[in-house]
Amino acid sequence: VVALYREGDEACISVFFYRSGKAEGNSTHFLSDVADVPSPEIMTTFLMQFYDQVPAPRFLCLSETVPTGFADALAQKTGHTVQISSAFKGMRRKLMEQAVLNARESLSQHRQNEQITDRVWAEFRDLLELKHLNKVEVYDNSHIQGASAVGAMIVATKEGFQKNLYRRFNIQAELT
Repeated sequence: VVALYREGDEACISVFFYRSGKAEGNSTHFLSDVADVPSPEIMTTFLMQFYDQVPAPRFLCLSETVPTGFADALAQKTGHTVQISSAFKGMRRKLMEQAVLNARESLSQHRQNEQITDRVWAEFRDLLELKHLNKVEVYDNSHIQGASAVGAMIVATKEGFQKNLYRRFNIQAELT
């Protein structure tokens, strides 16, 4: 079950996974700058990228219609037939309503978290009396009883910890 909810120039897509009629988990994906993009195009583009990483299931329930032939493209990639439906009755309708509600609530929570993060960074910037604050680097040095000295740096931005910017430094003792 894949549901799209949009508000302003942001959107959220909730994906619920079901196997043998049982819920197996979900994932949530946030999109920005989509004000001028039609909902079916957002859904199609998302599904193309999402199912490039994992095999498509045999049946997809979507909150938006996708172009005809899209199911055939997924079937060719995965090696089995893929049925796509955007019209529901009964239990599937309830599942879709829940997925859309989940996407709406997730987008609302995401926006609140962004506002809190912006406020915290502004307060931190003001505390340090800086005009701009884009990134924080934290350094730590350690050793084992004076030997094997090592340093480490972690980096945080508004988006969170940036593990690709972490660094580790071996510290050589200076000979005098």
